[in-house]
This record gives sequence, structure tokens and C-alpha cells, in this order.
Amino acid sequence: MSSYQINLEAAVKRFQFDEDKVRQITKKILSTENINEALVNVIFVDDKQITGLNKKYLHKDSATDVISFLLESDTEKKSLEGEVYANLEQIERQALEYKTTKTEEFFRIIIHGVLHLVGYNDLSPTDKKNMTKKEDFYLTFI
Repeated sequence: MSSYQINLEAAVKRFQFDEDKVRQITKKILSTENINEALVNVIFVDDKQITGLNKKYLHKDSATDVISFLLESDTEKKSLEGEVYANLEQIERQALEYKTTKTEEFFRIIIHGVLHLVGYNDLSPTDKKNMTKKEDFYLTFI
């Protein structure tokens, strides 16, 4: 039996999104990736806030689209606790840059952040390609 708690916190509000869909896609990823228990906080921030996190924890003095922190993980229990910080300003810019809708880019970034929590990374070209395939797969459930 799976148990998921998905909390959403809007530190900034830039556009409307479907909170239920955020919770649903997060749960879909967790269940498909064999996570039985999870507490995931999704926090919506702006450039200033994410730059502060990026500088403090990743030593990069710049804005980015999403940062994920795996706070706790138990491979035996298949459980995790984590946070996903999604930068709504960057999502808006990327939607224009990639010629997609704000909604699609928004969900791609949420999916990307949750995939980091369950163990995916995008450090190498191969890993990045695999992660993009996973994002595309999960976007079909939106």
C-alpha cells in the first residue's frame, strides 16, 4: 500500500495552475518508480529565491528552473522525503524559448524535479537524454 503526502507552497504567484494535477503527476511518478512512501514539498519561487538556493547549496550564482533536495531516503522501505523548488519566472522564459505553452513547461519542470528525487540525474549527455525521455513519458499523463 502506497502512502504519499504532496504539499504545495506558493512563495510567489505568477500564473494559475492545476494543483490537483501537480499532486497527481507527482504520485504517478512515485508509484511508477517504485516508491512506496513519500513526503514531497513542491515550492514555487522566483529568480531571487532560487538564485539564493543555488548559491547556498550548489555554489552557482545564477537562476535556474528547478532545484531538488532529497532530504531522506530509505531504499529498504522504498521511501523518500524531498523538496522541489520550481522557478516560475524561468518557466515563463523557457516556454517562450522552447516555443511551448507555460502549462507544458511548468509540468515538465515539476516532473524533472521529482525525477531527481527518485534518483535520475542529467549530468552526462546520456543521462540527460534518458531523463528527457522520462519527462516526455510522464507528460502524456497530464
